[in-house]
Amino acid sequence: MSDDRWWLAIDFGTSNTAAAHTRTGDGSIHPVSLTHRSNLLPSAVFVRADGEILTGDAAQNAADHHPEGFVPAPKRLISQPFIRTGSVDLTPSLMIAAVLRSVIRRAAVLHDDVPPERVVLTHPEAWSHATVAVLVDAASRAGIDPSTITTVSEPRAAAYYYTRTAPLQPGTALAVFDFGGGTADVAVLRIADSGVFDVVAARGDNALGGKNFDALIRRWALDHVTDRDPVLRAEFADGAPGSIEAIRALDEAARGAKEVLSETPSATVAVIGSGSRTTLSLTRPEFDSLITPQVESAADLVRDALADSRIAPGSLHALYLTGGSSRIPLVHQELSRVARVATLDDPKMVVAQGALIAARHTFASDRNPVKDQNPGEAPNRVAARQSTNPAAGANVPERSSGASTSNTRRGAIAGAVTALVAVGVVVAWVGTRGDSVDPQTFAGPSAGVGTVTVAQETRTTGAPMTTPVTTTSTTPATTYATTTRTPSTRTPGGVVTVANADAQGFVDEVGPRCNADNEALGIARTTDSLIVVCRTGVDRLYYKGIRVEDGSGIEIDDPIVVADGFQVTNAGVTYRFDDSALLITEGGTELAREPMLEFWSAYN
Repeated sequence: MSDDRWWLAIDFGTSNTAAAHTRTGDGSIHPVSLTHRSNLLPSAVFVRADGEILTGDAAQNAADHHPEGFVPAPKRLISQPFIRTGSVDLTPSLMIAAVLRSVIRRAAVLHDDVPPERVVLTHPEAWSHATVAVLVDAASRAGIDPSTITTVSEPRAAAYYYTRTAPLQPGTALAVFDFGGGTADVAVLRIADSGVFDVVAARGDNALGGKNFDALIRRWALDHVTDRDPVLRAEFADGAPGSIEAIRALDEAARGAKEVLSETPSATVAVIGSGSRTTLSLTRPEFDSLITPQVESAADLVRDALADSRIAPGSLHALYLTGGSSRIPLVHQELSRVARVATLDDPKMVVAQGALIAARHTFASDRNPVKDQNPGEAPNRVAARQSTNPAAGANVPERSSGASTSNTRRGAIAGAVTALVAVGVVVAWVGTRGDSVDPQTFAGPSAGVGTVTVAQETRTTGAPMTTPVTTTSTTPATTYATTTRTPSTRTPGGVVTVANADAQGFVDEVGPRCNADNEALGIARTTDSLIVVCRTGVDRLYYKGIRVEDGSGIEIDDPIVVADGFQVTNAGVTYRFDDSALLITEGGTELAREPMLEFWSAYN
């Protein structure tokens, strides 16, 4: 590699983004400092009314004053065609591009603003080709030459990193468990004769991560404050003035306590209101008792992947850990019951550095763009099937038929995602948007990474965008079916009783939420889905849902109020939910039934 040639790897994560680069001259690999105090850049974005996108700490700072424009985890929403923030609708690609652009600028400073010769992007093993295409498109929008873009799955990158100093023999099996802020993924890999890592099994839970632990600490803190200072506790109630800002501050305190407890036996959690403050002490045993069910679910995920691979835990060379949540001592303890856990390096930088090793290992002598090894494939995590809905026209993910009984516990703990997409209905901003995104134009693994022609547009419902979007869509408009609206004569009212929800829907980045100032009439959490039914100012209803397993979202116009619940129909498929279950039918045939965990209706 000549003196001015360098490579860049970007690990775009749910909570934070990391990067690594090759040093000019000797080609050694080093982390990129992405802020003045850390190698990590928060993956959050903030969209201003004029369409400008802020990233990282600037985004988090702006959210304190205008939370409606804040998107804390764009990665969770990557499969959604559009994301509404205040008065502006943006594609996930544009939001992700802003984050990647920030990384590239910081890295380029280290090389006198010479652009990288190659850029390696990492992604979860289970991502489809279409989802990887959105990430690649975002990189090209960030100014990266598409011919230099490479993708590699996160577990492969981690495997290359952990085995960099002691190459293993062909046939050796190992596992990588990535426990991040918002997701948990495990992959079992075997070294082929060629020296590359083949993934033989993979599992994931997109609703299990460090943010679950943060939420548990927050709930613990509020429970304690209820007895000590009822007035302070009232400031965190749904709809209370300043409640959103107070909850954000408490979440930060919870996250800090979680990280401190990985190193020390106790930590403090400050609960701050407008006129008072209470400081609580949380010990590690108390913390462990809070998170034990989630950690056991993480261990079950590893057991399931090993069962899928048909590799005995005792035959595994090692279980390697990545992701910030893997620092937690209880995680080490529980995973050690499953397999031998290898010595842990900095878990937040492993994937970014390993991505460069993987690219160099396979293509060091090749000046052509680095190509991923089977991007997006995930044996035994999800199985593709042709939709039963003829209007859908595309394969959609479905739970593996080999799911173990431990998945039932994980589903109940994780809470939620809408099964609407799972039966083949993929609708974006139904009834209000006619443009569609066709990510299938992305070249799959057999063709390598090529130019992406995914249509990505910016929409506004208020102030226009100041930056034009130059990508041209070649996809025809899509016609969406809606139900016939039957207004209800009942008057809504009552206090929301679903956890982590307020009068407009779910308050964290996982669940759906009503647009603008629209009110929620129904909120539900099933074993697989989060659902909200909203009402506009002109008394029109719409249905929004998120499927936790892959973050897929859907919106359907004109649901109706029925006895004890709500019902909406799209393209012949009917979705009805009440306090017992979400029932999905087509032509009288039951397609799916999801038990209800939490349900609230303004009419009950």
